[in-house]
Amino acid sequence: MFDTEIHAESIFKDNFKPYQLFKDNPPADKDVLVGYSDLQVLELILSYAMPARGTHSAAKNLLAKYESLSAICDAPHSELLKIRGVSENAAIFLRLIPQTLQKILVSKSRNGYANDTDLILDNSQKAADFFIPRFIAMSTEAIMVVCLNPKGKIITLKMFDDGNVDSAAVNSRKVMELALLNHASGIMLAHNHPSSTTTPSNEDKVTTHKLWATLNAVGISLIDHIIVCGKKYFSFRDNNMINN
Repeated sequence: MFDTEIHAESIFKDNFKPYQLFKDNPPADKDVLVGYSDLQVLELILSYAMPARGTHSAAKNLLAKYESLSAICDAPHSELLKIRGVSENAAIFLRLIPQTLQKILVSKSRNGYANDTDLILDNSQKAADFFIPRFIAMSTEAIMVVCLNPKGKIITLKMFDDGNVDSAAVNSRKVMELALLNHASGIMLAHNHPSSTTTPSNEDKVTTHKLWATLNAVGISLIDHIIVCGKKYFSFRDNNMINN
């Protein structure tokens, strides 16, 4: 199926640019891309970044290298520029797609509220609904800490260094200082697994225990540690791996 797609002919005729499809006929509110292949969608996307040239060859080259739209948009900017036919503007545009999607999903996760600080995270499902969209466009591990008041309302949140979730990346003292500075009664820790599993590693377990002990010593609760992988999640609290 993939091989057929990348060798398919362009649906756009000579001297016709894909973006002109919508110039005089604005797209409907829903299902505008139904019926288009990944190749054709990519042609259309690239046409907005490279309006003065054809995009079929560049789209074919990208799919031949990365095999899917998601892999293309996750590819480093410098690597995209190595693909024949891909301009600087196109590489930037492609990298902006997953980041824009993340912003949209984060906004939707607020359920109509304007700010993160309007939200209450008082169970693992609410926490997962909050964290999942915030990790959606990340291809490397990252760590987020949320400070909560006694009712579970968000006070502040902070993204810590990218990298493996170990004692070097999750500095227990820095997390404690963040919680104390914001007068938090509890915190939630979350990080992503870019792999295909939410199963906590031994490092995840050790780090969680160290952080729990550090916070407990100053009267702050580690409410939960959520591991996110795609749309799936793992809760340390739900699995009786945190006791408060």
